[in-house]
Amino acid sequence: VIGSKRNDLESRDACPLTYGSALEPHFIRDNVMGVIVTYDENFAAPFSEIKLASGEHILLSLERNRLVVKALAGAERTERILYECGEETVGVICDGLIEAQRAPHAAPLRLLVSAIMNVPDTKALASALSAAAG
Repeated sequence: VIGSKRNDLESRDACPLTYGSALEPHFIRDNVMGVIVTYDENFAAPFSEIKLASGEHILLSLERNRLVVKALAGAERTERILYECGEETVGVICDGLIEAQRAPHAAPLRLLVSAIMNVPDTKALASALSAAAG
């Protein structure tokens, strides 16, 4: 998993958010990917809505020095926060993604979206984000 030190990344398989990132297509599991519904990194609070392979929609936003990941309401689901963290933890997660994806100049939202695209559902996403934060 991604920890607070780059040394924790002994292999790409150890990173819970990069096993199927768009930048590492040979790690895609079962050829299932999410779909970007909206993406805006130029807005004051960068955000992206992603439809996961399960059909669930999530909203990823970087607002007021924090990351908020919400599961959006659906036919039988209410909106709920899956994961929330401060800027320091976002930095830990992004540092690990930069190392794993070899993308040193990517914006935080771009790193997170490319990693999340291949997480199959909201349960796996919440678990992967928690593990990535250490």
